[in-house]
Amino acid sequence: MSTFLEKLGTELFERMYNYAQGIISGETIACKKHIWASERFVRDLKNENYYFDKDELARFYLWSSQFKHRAGVLKNQKIELTDFQLFVVGNIFCFKWKSSGLRRFRKVYIQLARKNAKTQLLALITSYEEFCSDEQSECYLAGWDKEQSSILYREIMFQLDTCDKLKGKYKTSYGKITSVLDGSFIKPLSREARTTGDGTNPSIGICDEYHAHKTSEIYDVILSGMVAREQPLMIIITTAGFNLQGPCYREYKLVSKILDPNLEAYQNEEYFIMICELDEDDDISDESCWPKANPIVCTYEGGW
Repeated sequence: MSTFLEKLGTELFERMYNYAQGIISGETIACKKHIWASERFVRDLKNENYYFDKDELARFYLWSSQFKHRAGVLKNQKIELTDFQLFVVGNIFCFKWKSSGLRRFRKVYIQLARKNAKTQLLALITSYEEFCSDEQSECYLAGWDKEQSSILYREIMFQLDTCDKLKGKYKTSYGKITSVLDGSFIKPLSREARTTGDGTNPSIGICDEYHAHKTSEIYDVILSGMVAREQPLMIIITTAGFNLQGPCYREYKLVSKILDPNLEAYQNEEYFIMICELDEDDDISDESCWPKANPIVCTYEGGW
């Protein structure tokens, strides 16, 4: 099995690396911050403090491949991760500290245009954490309201319910998905239930469509509960918004500085950032620019 994982992991890593090089060279259309993220990846492969765990990449790929697309032209077909998705999950899960073997990244910010399979990818990340982690996991899905939180929850349920290999390995009750093996669980949260976050011990927290969050209260509750975890993962994923006073825009301004290779004072080794957007001088009516904000499908709906 280890030889198989090593071979598969090497093949997938080569896809990641070639994807990054295509972005850097300009062969693939991308915005400035996407290019920065790709350059950062290539630099980090040479950093003596980390190693890239190719076996982990293979394990995530194999986990994802047992699930199906819920809707669209690929409905009921097996999920095959795109190069872009591999690049994202490979960065998140596979860079590890040489000193401890723990994941390097503890925070993630992903900004994409709509219809880029964000919910599907989040569902895969969440279920991977619940069922494949070495520790008992608490996974929280945080939308601003109950409806937003339930969107990701429904996607996870669809993936699990249509996977024959997981039959009998989880149960659902009181709006929570619990692993029969070790009690790990996935639970949606919203501002209506924000006080129930007190006393939790999250291993992963996902703030979905963070641009719709009017305050950072849900994010703050989850993040504050992660202090006891060795390798917690806090994920913000969002489309571009219009509220320049909200917490998402503040975070966007911060992570943009972290990505900028010219601003050394803002560098953060534990924060992974992927921003796909139109560049400042791009014309929103020019469809040739849309792939910058939308790396999987070519539509764009604006935002900051």
